[in-house]
Amino acid sequence: MGVVGSSTVFEAVNLEKQLGVMSDPQASTRKRGVREGSEEKTVERKQKRMIKNRESAARSRARKQAYTNELENKVSRLEEENERLRKQKELDTILDSTPPPEPKHQLRRSSSASF
Repeated sequence: MGVVGSSTVFEAVNLEKQLGVMSDPQASTRKRGVREGSEEKTVERKQKRMIKNRESAARSRARKQAYTNELENKVSRLEEENERLRKQKELDTILDSTPPPEPKHQLRRSSSASF
């Protein structure tokens, strides 16, 4: 029975150590490698990351807006060019469809020699 008693005491001490470490918040944070003051650094890093992300998103939106404006300008230019070319084609079609006027007194060749 002496052996059983000593193992029970050992288990009780071991259990107490485990519970003490688990219930102590500083001990659990030390296990994870978190130091005092590092929580502030973590918050600061998170804020910096959020600011950088916000700035990056703003730059991305600005690039997208500039690209959209560029495309809209290109569409306008192409529509104007298309309209100009259509008018030119229509004008060319009208001018080509009317035959050139023939002179009233046109000389014709005739054969004067007999073969």
